[in-house]
Parts: sequence; structure tokens; C-alpha cells
Amino acid sequence: MIYSMTGYASAQRELSHGVLSVELRAVNHRFLDLSLRLPEEFRALEGAIREKLSGRLNRGKLECRLNFNVREAANTQLRLNNALVAELLRLADQVKEHQASAGDLRMADILRWPGVIESDALPTELLQATALEVLDVWLWLTS
Repeated sequence: MIYSMTGYASAQRELSHGVLSVELRAVNHRFLDLSLRLPEEFRALEGAIREKLSGRLNRGKLECRLNFNVREAANTQLRLNNALVAELLRLADQVKEHQASAGDLRMADILRWPGVIESDALPTELLQATALEVLDVWLWLTS
């Protein structure tokens, strides 16, 4: 069990579409204070990351950053998920039936909806699993 620490660690993993990096910065602190800096594709991991870190650390002010830098040569094709867009528009019409003053669904809102834009990029699940593996390796090395 790690009781206190001051330091910096980073790890990278080369993937087919880019580089996944994990950075940890820590300073001594009376209590455990976790700060996570995660891009959107890693938001779903926040609870798991907090659990892993708090299971190993008792104290310290720790900042954890996850990042995925897409390789320029990785030409990803974007596609619109037409079925999901149709479903969103249908649901928006249903809401307007119940609440006449509800505003229209804007194109920007639709395009930001998770899953509306599909690509042949690295699957998010694989990216998330790899991030947790890299974090596990770091935790194992510090034990």
C-alpha cells in the first residue's frame, strides 16, 4: 500500500490509430485528493479510475491525465448513423406533442449526440480498456 508520494510518472502505448498516454502527478497532501483530466472518450472510465487509484493510495494530491493523440496518417472515414438521427427526430417530435413550447432540435445538438457520427477509428471500448491496462501497469510498478 502506498501511503504518501511526491512524483511524476507517464506511460504511453502505441496503437494502430495513435498514441495513448497516461500522466500522473502527485505531491504530498494530508488527505487523498484525486483530480482527473479526461477527454470525452474516457469519461465513462472516471469511476473505475477513481476506484483503482483510491484503492492503492491513502493520501496525496494526485492529478491523472489520459490523452489519445490520433496519428495523422490514420485516415478515418466518418459516417452518419441515419437510424439514430431518425430516432432522435422522432423523439423530438414526441416531446413537442407534449410540450408545444419545446424548441427544435438543432443540427449541432444532433451531431454531438453520442453514436450519431460513426467512424472506422479505434473502437472506444478498446481505447478505454487499454487506458485501464496502462494505469494498472503503473499501479503495479509502484507497489
